[in-house]
Amino acid sequence: MNFIDKTLESFYRFVESSVFSSNFASRSGFLQLVQPHLKTAGILLLIIAANLSKGLLPIVGLIVSCIILAVASKIPLLFFLKRTILFIPFFAVVLALPALFNVVLKGDVVLHLFKVSLFGKGIDIGITSQGLYTAALLVLRITASVAYTTLLVLTTKWTDIIAVLKTFFVPEVILISLFISYRYIFLLLHYGENSLIAKKSRVFRQDNLNFSYKWLSNRIGMLLKRSLKLSQCVWLAMESRGYMPSAYTPKTQIKSSYSFVFSFCVICLIFSVMLYGKHI
Repeated sequence: MNFIDKTLESFYRFVESSVFSSNFASRSGFLQLVQPHLKTAGILLLIIAANLSKGLLPIVGLIVSCIILAVASKIPLLFFLKRTILFIPFFAVVLALPALFNVVLKGDVVLHLFKVSLFGKGIDIGITSQGLYTAALLVLRITASVAYTTLLVLTTKWTDIIAVLKTFFVPEVILISLFISYRYIFLLLHYGENSLIAKKSRVFRQDNLNFSYKWLSNRIGMLLKRSLKLSQCVWLAMESRGYMPSAYTPKTQIKSSYSFVFSFCVICLIFSVMLYGKHI
């Protein structure tokens, strides 16, 4: 498979993943029926509680609760785990790996690995109990934060996210820029996809790698020029139609009973973290 096929496959996967993810927000799941402002505030409080907790078990409980909320919101379990639990924590483990060793974090060595000689002195390299605790705490905090953030994005429509940001006094210019960027990024991806398909349909032999890189850099430059021209045309079209600097945020149908249940769950989880957060 050459680079054009790989790039096209990446385009298809990105668009398919984006469209598939946006469909979750339209389902009649638990979190989809919760008031967006309340849902955002509750999930933000849970993320703060997870990062302030010094205990491992309370954070594990928050992660398990997030998985239960995802299932109740009609999100496929395997799809959610791939995006949060099974992939992102790998990078957290890489970041937390140095904290395991006694040369970085002093403590009680529970596993001796090897001994090195440095400047005529022998240094024992091992894993400490304090390092294990610190690394596990970091990985669990990152996992909980990523899981709840992903859950919020999957169960909230983009227009509702804009409405929540507007309530949090985010400037209108930023909101409009985000709204337009989200809508037109798929159009720009469509332009790039058409360029790749056009080249593939007109070439009968495989190009060498240097020529492919030159052609790809040229297409990227052309796509940038096209995006700048498109932004100017969109702005002129908005001005000609009496554009007013205000982000349109349609209301979503919600049920107060689901919002009440969600609020009660958030209060119980935060209270549990405050009660047991100082212990493992």
